[in-house]
Amino acid sequence: MSDTYVLGAEDRAKFSALVARVWGDQDLEARYASEPAAVLAEHGVVIPEGSKAPEIPARPEGDLTIEELEDVSAGLRPATFFTAACPVSSFGTISD
Repeated sequence: MSDTYVLGAEDRAKFSALVARVWGDQDLEARYASEPAAVLAEHGVVIPEGSKAPEIPARPEGDLTIEELEDVSAGLRPATFFTAACPVSSFGTISD
């Protein structure tokens, strides 16, 4: 079983652009589902043979900034990113 390939910063930006295109193009979405490595390569992202391509995340509701789109394509959600950056333990004791 192969692991999902982890994209570097430059590839994440390319993948973000691909995600945006997939969200608006059902034919591209179908192609990505059937031949993800080929579609990634067409968009400048080459993954090692035998690696699992990253999944296209579900389209969130509302509008996104480029930074939020990059986070979503990297598998992060704004709430998840914020939580990871500011763990509860850093807030000390919470009282009622």
